[in-house]
Amino acid sequence: MWGYARSALASERAAELRPTYAPELNFIGAAIGSVTPSVISVLNTVNGGEHAGLIPAAILGLTNALPELMTFVDEHLDPMTVAYFERPLNTDALVKKLYSQEAGLEYVRDLPRDHTLEAITGSGDAFTFLRNHFNGVPC
Repeated sequence: MWGYARSALASERAAELRPTYAPELNFIGAAIGSVTPSVISVLNTVNGGEHAGLIPAAILGLTNALPELMTFVDEHLDPMTVAYFERPLNTDALVKKLYSQEAGLEYVRDLPRDHTLEAITGSGDAFTFLRNHFNGVPC
């Protein structure tokens, strides 16, 4: 499977469920990029709750797609909270979760750049990964 952005979430979840939902499938791998759940749904769900810390990650995700939003955020962010707010730029919770499940993960963190450009430039690596796995080449 291959997915980017919204389709990455579906591909990741399908890969995660495959062992119990469809164990008969000869599944060789998934190439996913920019895994992002519905930002608005996350914001509405976690605001004011125990997972409100996800809000900075959502906003930072939006700033990746809309660089002008980062200018606005920078102008309005309390300087005392910058390090906490930007922490999701360096935390890989999903990757750690998948490693802990022994998912056989090959993880590449690309340099921050335009979301659409990443979809285009990352597709080559994704297809190479899938082609190699279809040909029996391990990670």
